[in-house]
Amino acid sequence: IVAMCCDYSVATNDPAARIGLNEVAIGLRFPPALLRFVRAVIAPQHISQVLLGAGLHSPAAAARLGLVSATDDQPLTAARAYLQRLAKHPADAYRATKMDLREGVMHASDDERAAFNEQVVPFWTSPALKAIIAKLLS
Repeated sequence: IVAMCCDYSVATNDPAARIGLNEVAIGLRFPPALLRFVRAVIAPQHISQVLLGAGLHSPAAAARLGLVSATDDQPLTAARAYLQRLAKHPADAYRATKMDLREGVMHASDDERAAFNEQVVPFWTSPALKAIIAKLLS
């Protein structure tokens, strides 16, 4: 999610790296505003694979699916070079366009927040979820 929030993200080419949104695999639902954001970033033809498939993908597959912008053997160098090009744009126009692109995406209504807090948050904070995560990390 953090990489998807960036203006440009570069992952390593290391085939051992894994990137994905595996929330569904561990039993989590996305908050409504975050789900809208993911839908706005991931292309429609990939959204089911990314969210419902809940897999962890190679960097190349993550780039193809829209989880990261690109891959490179030197990701930090590549990201800095790209961001330097973006920084040459007029800041006011860049900021306004970015806000226009994300308008309405990250807002959740009071009803959405209340339903999420009532129906989902209890599991997010449960011993059952902690056990699932502990098992995945071991």
